[in-house]
Amino acid sequence: MNDFKDYEEFNIDFMVACMQFINIVVHSVDDMNFRVHLQYEFTAIGLDDYLEKLKHTESEQLLVQISAYRDNMFDVQHLMEDAETKNIALEQVADLEEELSHTIERFQDLENESMAKIVELENAIMDTTKERDMYYANLVETQNELEMLSKIMNEKDEDVKQKGSLLQEREKELENLRGTLKLKGKGTGSGGGGKEESQEGDGGSQVGEKAPTALAPPAPPPPGPPPPPAPGPPPPPGGMPAPPGAMTIKRKIQTKYRLPMFNWVAMKPQQLKGTVFNELDDDRLLKVINFDEFEETFKLGGQELHLGLSSDSLDHFKEKKIEAVSLLEANRLRNVAIFVRKIERSPEVITQAINNFDLSTLTLEMTEILLKLIPKDEEIKAYKQYERDKKSVAALTEEDKLMFQLVKMERLHQKLQVMSFIGNFQESVHLMTPQLHAVIAASRSIKSSTKIRKMLEIILVFGNYMNSGKRGAAYGFKMQSLDNLIDTKSQDKKVTLMHYIASTVKERFPELLNFESELRFIEKAAQVSLDNVLQDVRELERGMEATKREYDQHKDKKKFTVLKDFLGNSEDKLRKLLQDAKVAEEAYKDCVDFFGESPISMAPTTFFGHFTRFTRAFKSAELENAQRAKAEVGELHRCCSSYSVLSREVKPSSILLVFSRRRPMLPQTKRLFRRETR
Repeated sequence: MNDFKDYEEFNIDFMVACMQFINIVVHSVDDMNFRVHLQYEFTAIGLDDYLEKLKHTESEQLLVQISAYRDNMFDVQHLMEDAETKNIALEQVADLEEELSHTIERFQDLENESMAKIVELENAIMDTTKERDMYYANLVETQNELEMLSKIMNEKDEDVKQKGSLLQEREKELENLRGTLKLKGKGTGSGGGGKEESQEGDGGSQVGEKAPTALAPPAPPPPGPPPPPAPGPPPPPGGMPAPPGAMTIKRKIQTKYRLPMFNWVAMKPQQLKGTVFNELDDDRLLKVINFDEFEETFKLGGQELHLGLSSDSLDHFKEKKIEAVSLLEANRLRNVAIFVRKIERSPEVITQAINNFDLSTLTLEMTEILLKLIPKDEEIKAYKQYERDKKSVAALTEEDKLMFQLVKMERLHQKLQVMSFIGNFQESVHLMTPQLHAVIAASRSIKSSTKIRKMLEIILVFGNYMNSGKRGAAYGFKMQSLDNLIDTKSQDKKVTLMHYIASTVKERFPELLNFESELRFIEKAAQVSLDNVLQDVRELERGMEATKREYDQHKDKKKFTVLKDFLGNSEDKLRKLLQDAKVAEEAYKDCVDFFGESPISMAPTTFFGHFTRFTRAFKSAELENAQRAKAEVGELHRCCSSYSVLSREVKPSSILLVFSRRRPMLPQTKRLFRRETR
């Protein structure tokens, strides 16, 4: 080292060789601790200070070696600080992950609570709506009855008026008749005629008093049935009049260019009754949407249960010599032995825990394992025969002693099933309730959404425009057709039908851009297997009935507080779950029927999955349209900049026409370019 430091007596090549040797010695060691030790030794003899003096040397080779040494040095203090910083960062990350997990759990709980509240409010709304409709129907019926009574009263009043006028006419006739009789009496009577006249007058008075009754007209006959309605106009020649509610025949659309086919699954007219498509009118959109640009874009150019037993324990078990008597097969004996070692309880304690339904002694995990180890029929016969032969039970293995005790128990399988049901009930309700609420909320939101109906109407008009020339017009389509919107592409394969629909909605129907806001919890509902959930609910109902039967079979019910407390706390929860299951099934059926699908063949995972993928594809197409529009406008500007006299000789519309002939453009690209070139 002294020779190396005396650089005035040695040439530069020697110093370069020394530094190269030092680099090899220090940096070729794999052990980091030894490497730090060598580095410390060279530092202790003054190498670092000497290298500081040589940093201004003119030799590039020596500078390279010095730089290599310094670059590969371990700064232990810096590494320690980094390690401490890393540990602190790891602790913070662990704290943040724990906080994030708690936040996610709270969010899921809040989401489940909000979903349950939404379902509860929607149920209240539906009940209120039904009550309102019932009151409204009663009101309409009452109004109709009131109108009918008013009409009858008016008719009675008219009848009374007619009878009164007729009675007045009769009275006038009677007065005239009296006057005539008096005149005749004066002309023919004599002096003694006063009495006769008086009698006649009295008689006339009597006649006059009785005349109105005698001369009253008979009651008019009741009004006859109304005349039959006049026959309608004759049907047009060549056809019969359409019955009410019949579908109008859609006209065939002739396109200027040959268009690709949209592979949807069209619905027949007789399948539309009661569906959303019965309310849609896509013909009116033919005048709203510019299909010329659409045609330009899409035109065509020409085993046994081992219960977690490891291989080592199996080998150990095989090596173990069984001296006691066993009536079990080898595999059964092994499985029961594993259970006995895990539970660490005597057969008497196990049987007592089963009889008392004690899940604190016999845990849920052990209960479910024991359900798989219930004695078989042949084993029951073997143990009973062993007992009849009066053989010693003490000679049996520990595993056989347990099985012997289990054989003597009454309703062992039912009791274990009740224990398993009690242990799993709370978790099952907690898991199934959010799934049912998701199906209810998603079904009602899709069915009541007005924006999704408008979107289906737009898709229907585009599909009919493309297909009616070849397949004929369709009145509706299956929901699986929504997945085919991204598969129908333009001639250059860059624009899909979904892109064009997204562009049309943004241009013509901007109020529909946020249609997904009306679709609640469809992603959660798309993950629910409703049939499995309903089957699990029915299993819970059967388990509750079995628990009630088990509780009713015991006369001394005070000893079975476990069953009593469970039934008291869980029956209301099961009743609420059954109600939610019924509502979910009905809401899903109504929703699927409304969209022309079959709830038997269409599972919620499939039905809601169509809408989930459609929503994602629409948003993705909307984003891609915006990006494509910016890129195309930039290319248009570059094309325009190549013309030096753009503002005087070449109009932007001319450049747009030339550019659009090269490849199809979306309408929003043309609007954006025209707006920026004004």
